[in-house]
Amino acid sequence: MAQTSVAETTAERPVTSDETLVSGFLRQVSDRADKPALYFRRHDRYESISWGVFGAASRRMASYLLGEAVGEQDHVAIWANNRPEWHVADAAILCVRCRPVPVYLTLSAEQAAYVLAHSESRVVFVENAALLDKVLEVRDRLPDLRRIVVMDGVDEVSDDDFVLPWAEALRRGEAAQEASAAELDRRAAAVDL
Repeated sequence: MAQTSVAETTAERPVTSDETLVSGFLRQVSDRADKPALYFRRHDRYESISWGVFGAASRRMASYLLGEAVGEQDHVAIWANNRPEWHVADAAILCVRCRPVPVYLTLSAEQAAYVLAHSESRVVFVENAALLDKVLEVRDRLPDLRRIVVMDGVDEVSDDDFVLPWAEALRRGEAAQEASAAELDRRAAAVDL
């Protein structure tokens, strides 16, 4: 029986000293598209998401963020438990050269308002309707906030288009992918950390 080294099983191309988090992520998406990237628990069992699916969802969400006119180095917040959407949002934020702002789950609406206002977050991804309600409670103190994307528990876009379900943000990102491809690639390549 032939022996397989760890290096042969973990990556097609070796990591280089100038690799960034974004270039490493994109390398994994390219080289390991059909391999598991994330595991999550659904009911009583663990399921996986491949690098290809993870990469495609992150690219759609990154295109969505570009459609929201989120500028390079702008802040985008994530207020959620550890779940696949958290990682998709984080990768998308990094790929468009923005700064992720993780918000602790235990914060009150008042405390979250401070974090979101101080960071001047343009978009916030929230896990559910309970966290959405906390952001809406302090909305009048968040002049930079353009949109709230809800990962779970909201199925409709709000009348003022301020609140979107996760699926709608992905749909908008997919619709914008062709138009935003060059800018998305430029931003991802420009990440230097």
